[in-house]
Amino acid sequence: MLKPYELYRGIRSPARWPGAIVPYQITGSFTTKDLANIQTAMSQFASTTCVRFVPHTTEKLYVSIDSGDTGCWSFQGRSTINKQNRVNLQTPYCTETFIVVHELMHALGFIHEFTRPDRDSWVSINMGALEPQYQTAEFYLRAFAIQSVAQDELHRIPYNYGSVMHYSKYGGAASYSTPVMTNLQPWDGDFGNTTGLSDLDIFRVNYRYCNSTITTATTSAAPIKFRRTTSNATAKSTKGNSTNTKPSN
Repeated sequence: MLKPYELYRGIRSPARWPGAIVPYQITGSFTTKDLANIQTAMSQFASTTCVRFVPHTTEKLYVSIDSGDTGCWSFQGRSTINKQNRVNLQTPYCTETFIVVHELMHALGFIHEFTRPDRDSWVSINMGALEPQYQTAEFYLRAFAIQSVAQDELHRIPYNYGSVMHYSKYGGAASYSTPVMTNLQPWDGDFGNTTGLSDLDIFRVNYRYCNSTITTATTSAAPIKFRRTTSNATAKSTKGNSTNTKPSN
C-alpha cells in the first residue's frame, strides 16, 4: 500500500515572522546528513528570498525542529504560543531536503497548493482512489477541503502543479494505477517536486514576506503535515484526535 506521511491538516491565519527572520532550535536527534539537509533547505530560502532561518539565542518565539516518530508535520505560521511553533521531521523518512523545505513553508504560513480557493479549476479529487481507511468525509475535510481567500492569500499567483507544497497525484492512493488527483489543465508528469522551492514558490514567499510588514501573530492552531507517497514508506502516520490542537500535516 502507498502510505501518506501527512494525514491531517489544521488551518489558522497565516501569521508572518517579523522582518522575515525565523529563529530556530534543533531539539531532535539527527544524523550529520540530516542536519546537512536541513541546512540546505534553509539555504534555499536564504539564496532566493528575504527569509532567513537563524539559530535561536534569546528570542521568546522560535521554531523547534524535532525528530519524533509522529511523521512529517509543522504548525502553520507564527504563533504567540511557542509550543505551537514546531516542525517535526521523523528520521529517516522526513529529512530529504524537499520535505524539509515543505515543512518550513508551513512554518512560514503557507498551506497546500491543492487547497487553494481556485483548486477546482485545476485539480479533480478522486476519493475512491484512496486507501479504504481514507475514504471518509472527515478525511476529505482535513486533507482536501478548499480554504478561504483569508486562509490562503493568492496574490494573483497562478496555480502551481510543480509547487513543493503540492502532494503527488498518488498521495494516499491504494495503488499507482489510479491517481487521487488529476490535473484539469495541461500538465505533464506528477505533481509537486523532489528538489524544493519552485520559481512560483519563491515568488510567493517574496511577495508575502518581502513586500509586506504584516507581523500579527495568532494563537489558534493545529499543525500541518507533509504527505509523500512511496512504495516502501514505513514512517508512522499521525491520525490525531477530534480536537484542533493536535499537530497535523
